[in-house]
Amino acid sequence: MSDVIIVGGGPAGASLAVALGRRGLEVELYEQAVFPREKACGEGLLPAGVEALRALELDAAVGGRPLRGVRYHLTGGSVRSGFDAGELRAHGIGQKRLRLDATLWAAAAQSPRVRAAAGTRVDALLHDQGRVSGVIVDGEPRRAGLVVAADGSNSKLRRKLGLERLGRPRRVGIRAHFRRPRDAQPLSDIEIFLRPGYELYVTPLPDDELLVAALAHEHLAAGDLRHGFEHWVSREPLLRDWLDGATQTSELRGRAPLVSSTRGREPAGLILLGDAAASVDPITAGGLSLALVSAELLARHAAELLTGSVLARRRFERARAGLVRVHRWLGAGVLALAGRPRLAELARRGFSAHPSAMQALVGLAGGIRA
Repeated sequence: MSDVIIVGGGPAGASLAVALGRRGLEVELYEQAVFPREKACGEGLLPAGVEALRALELDAAVGGRPLRGVRYHLTGGSVRSGFDAGELRAHGIGQKRLRLDATLWAAAAQSPRVRAAAGTRVDALLHDQGRVSGVIVDGEPRRAGLVVAADGSNSKLRRKLGLERLGRPRRVGIRAHFRRPRDAQPLSDIEIFLRPGYELYVTPLPDDELLVAALAHEHLAAGDLRHGFEHWVSREPLLRDWLDGATQTSELRGRAPLVSSTRGREPAGLILLGDAAASVDPITAGGLSLALVSAELLARHAAELLTGSVLARRRFERARAGLVRVHRWLGAGVLALAGRPRLAELARRGFSAHPSAMQALVGLAGGIRA
């Protein structure tokens, strides 16, 4: 019997396994896919996520292109804020999900007291006297003091428990990678274009690559999101200029839904983590960072949770909800601007006149504390 079983080897699950193993806990980590794997993602890590990697001493292994801030392109112009806050020299990173996932999985598999198995299916949860006591893995029962479901925004375990709640209206996204000529002017910000009905999201990556994603409500995407992607990109002179001479290096890959959450509370013995607990809209660029920071938070509470402490569980749940709430609130505000050009122009003028306000919001999203 292990201390903790983790279902899902993405950023949340793998980083949690590393942290718990280093704390002396016996961990089993199961992932259905085999690494390396492709997955649609915004591929930008905000400063809080970078700090979480640094705490695990994995920031150098993950690597990535430094990101200095976020720039929003509105109908009447753009507004930008850097991640620097006072004396703090914070930065984000842009890195392919392919590299991030593979690096974190390798670190987990090599961690002491962690047994990591990829290409392994978790069929069901085990229950004992009203609490989750383990899982069935490829037909074999495996028990632990705590089970963590970190199996993504389409979590099978969350659905099996009847806890799934999808965002309405449904949001969908699609992305591709492009390699720019070596002499192209480098970019160092996450660039977000807010347009009525859709948004375009650009992340600078290593090796002269850019991730370009299109986000929209499902009914506005009109079924052919691939056509929408090409059409929307062609309407942006600045983005066309960045992609001039670029070669597409990956196929278009989509993701739906973009937003999901949990209804009700998890049963005793089970914790939902990362996107399985709540996936936030990519428009805030915070999904990956939220996964890593939530895993760090759970690792700090794990020893108490294993004792069955109700107080420790409540503390963790409140802290987890607070992290999600920040991005939900910011995401709602940004999407409100995208659909209301006049309001967006007022906001742009206000932020241009008072850059400290924009800095505060970017700092809040990035988890920056001066």
